[in-house]
Amino acid sequence: MEKTKNIPLLKVEKENREYAKMLLENYAGNVSALSTELTYAYQTVILGDTKEVLQSSMTHFLTIKKNHMHALGTLIYLLGEKPMYGTYDSRIARVVPYTTCALSYTVFPKEFLKQDLKNEELLLKRYQAHHKMIQDENIKEVLAWMIEDEQMIISKIKELNQVCTQ
Repeated sequence: MEKTKNIPLLKVEKENREYAKMLLENYAGNVSALSTELTYAYQTVILGDTKEVLQSSMTHFLTIKKNHMHALGTLIYLLGEKPMYGTYDSRIARVVPYTTCALSYTVFPKEFLKQDLKNEELLLKRYQAHHKMIQDENIKEVLAWMIEDEQMIISKIKELNQVCTQ
């Protein structure tokens, strides 16, 4: 499995609650580091030892997502907000709690790989958009690291999808 780069130094130029609220979506939105981490944890359990290549990949993705959660949570806190499990809704000026109701609980690898790919591509686009919007170079470095990880995961999922028969 391809090794990922080390986590960049987690620091910010100054507190910025707007950036923190933006990062909450990446941290614990409907499609986020949290949702993908939970999905990969589920998939490693249901795969058991039956599909070693898939199991190994999902376990690797799970480790990457744990690192992303740590990095995003730390940045959110340094930016002046609590790293809560939810997303900031500006219409009601509060964090809406995260829920697992949108997670896929399929047991069929071909189906869950299709959903994983869709979620990772959405998350990649969001990381790229936030990378463009945020002006703090420290945060941009972390997002660039996460973007690289996402691109690797997407590539690996596409490869797995080609060899998966169920």
